[in-house]
Amino acid sequence: MRTRLSDKVGCAIHIERDEVEMSDLSFLWLEITGKCQLQCSHCYAESGPGGNDGVMTSRDWESVIDQAGRIGVEMVQFIGGEPTLHRSLPDWG
Repeated sequence: MRTRLSDKVGCAIHIERDEVEMSDLSFLWLEITGKCQLQCSHCYAESGPGGNDGVMTSRDWESVIDQAGRIGVEMVQFIGGEPTLHRSLPDWG
């Protein structure tokens, strides 16, 4: 069985039940933005002031979070560049 956490091309997360028991999936990192006020040369995400929030809408991210909760995810950590710069983050609280 396959679980799809998003329908956006290039942003889908697929989890094979044979590979991971859903009860084992309790934590999820979501890279929600490439925006950052800094320009660190060592940044793995290549984030910076010219970054953007990507192609997923606020509704897409809310759907991913809702679906993750339904399969047993208990904690989500927002990462990226600087997650607090995402235009919709305050609305997800």
